[in-house]
Amino acid sequence: MPDSFGARFGRLIKRVRGDLGVTQPDLADQVFGDRARKGDISKLENGRVPNPQAETVAKICGALGIDPTEVEALHHTNEDDTPEIVQRLLAEKEAHANDLKVAHALVVSLAYRYAEGNPGDFDGALKGLERALEVAAEERAKGDLPSNTSDAVDVVLRRIDDLNDAGRVEDGVAEIRRALAAQADEVERQKAAQGRMFDKGIAQAVLARDVDLAVEMELGKLELEGGGFEDLRSVRRVWYERGRDKGLRFDLEVAIALAEIACDRASDADEKGNALNDLGLALWTLGQRQSGTDQLEQAVTAYRAALEAWTRDRVPLDWAMTQNNLGNALWTLGQRESGTERLEQAVIAYHAALEEWTRDRVPTDWAMTQNNLGVALKTLGERESGTERLEQAVTAYRAALEERTRDRVPLDWAMTQENMALVYLAMAEKADPEEQGPLLSKALTHVDLALEVFDPAETPYNHDKASRLRDALMDALQ
Repeated sequence: MPDSFGARFGRLIKRVRGDLGVTQPDLADQVFGDRARKGDISKLENGRVPNPQAETVAKICGALGIDPTEVEALHHTNEDDTPEIVQRLLAEKEAHANDLKVAHALVVSLAYRYAEGNPGDFDGALKGLERALEVAAEERAKGDLPSNTSDAVDVVLRRIDDLNDAGRVEDGVAEIRRALAAQADEVERQKAAQGRMFDKGIAQAVLARDVDLAVEMELGKLELEGGGFEDLRSVRRVWYERGRDKGLRFDLEVAIALAEIACDRASDADEKGNALNDLGLALWTLGQRQSGTDQLEQAVTAYRAALEAWTRDRVPLDWAMTQNNLGNALWTLGQRESGTERLEQAVIAYHAALEEWTRDRVPTDWAMTQNNLGVALKTLGERESGTERLEQAVTAYRAALEERTRDRVPLDWAMTQENMALVYLAMAEKADPEEQGPLLSKALTHVDLALEVFDPAETPYNHDKASRLRDALMDALQ
C-alpha cells in the first residue's frame, strides 16, 4: 500500500546504510552527535516519523551520500498514491478541519500520523485525528490572544504554528526543543515563558503523535512547578481518563509511559503499589481495544507486582482492589484464548478480592466484584459441558443485585439483569428440549427488566444490545 514520505525515506535510509555497512549508532553519531540516539534512526527507518524535519533529512543525506534529488522525488505523490485509510480520514474530517481553520498541509500530516499510529483501527485513528485537529485549532487561537510571555517566545510560538501549517510537524518538535534548551539557564526569570513552551510542546506532541515528546514536556512542566510523585500521578490520570473516555490510543500510550516513570520514582511500597496499579489500568484499557494480547499480558504482570507492594496484611482494601483488577485483565485474556486457564485464574482473583471487599465493609465494590465474578463464571460455563459454572454465575449475579438495586444504581441494576438473561440463555442452549422453554422465559423476564431502564435516547448502545437479545429470545421461544 502506498505510504507517507517518512516511510519511503525510511526505506531509502535503511537500504543505503546497509549497502555502505554503516551501523545505526554510527549514523546517529553523524546526524545527532550522539550514538545513543540510534533509536531515533530506527524510528526513521521504520517509517514511524511520517514527516521528518528538513534539517535531519539533510544531515542524513550528507552522511550517507544520498542525492537530494532522490529524496525530493519521494515527496511527489499523486492523490491516488495516498493510503486508503488516510483518504477516508481526510474525507471524514476535511470539512471539520476547514471549519476549525486548520491548514490543509497540517491536516494531511496529522491524518498520516494517526493512521499509522492506529494500524487497522479506523475509528481509533479518526478519534485521534479529531483531537489533534482540536489541539491545532486551540493553539492557533492562543496565538491571536494577548500574551504574558516575551516577544522572543511569541516569535518561537508563531514559528512553530507556521511550520505546522506547512505540514512540517517534526520541524516544530525540533523548534520546541531548541527553544527550551535556550531557556534552561534562566528558569526563574523565564518561568512563565517556559511554562508556555512546555504547554506548546505538549500540544506539538499530540500533533506529531510523539509519546516521548509528550512525556518529556509533562515532566519538564512538573519539574518547573516543583511537582512530586502525586502530581505525576495526577498528570497521568488526565491522559488516562481522556484516553479511556474518548477512545484515544495515543493518550493511553502517554499514560502508560508516565505510569512507568512513576513506578521508577516510587519511594515506598504504597507509592509503588499505586504506580503499578495505575500502569495495569492503562495497559488493560489499551489492551481491550487491540486484537493482540501484549498489553493485557503486561497488565497482568503489573497487577501481580502491585500485589507484592500492596500486601493483604498491610493494606487489605488496596490488595482486594488489585485482585479485582487482576481478575478483569485475566478474564479479558481468557476471552481471547481457547482454553480455560486464564478464566480459572480470573475466578480465583475475584474470590480473593471478595475476602476483603465484603458487603459490610464496601458494599458497592462487593457488588461490582460479584458481577465480575458472574461474567467470568458464565464464560467458563459456556466452554464446559455441564451447567455448574452457569448456576454459580446466577448466584453471583443475584448477590450483586442485593446491592445493585434499581432505585440506587439503575444502570448497574439493568446491566446485571441483562447478564442474568445471558446466563439463562446459555443454560437453555445446554438443556434438554423440554427444559429449554422455562429457561428462555426466565431470560426474557430479565432482559425485559433491563429494557425498562435502558432508554433508546440516553443509552442507545445498551438499549440496542438488549433489544437484539430480546428478539433472539422471542425467536427461540416460537
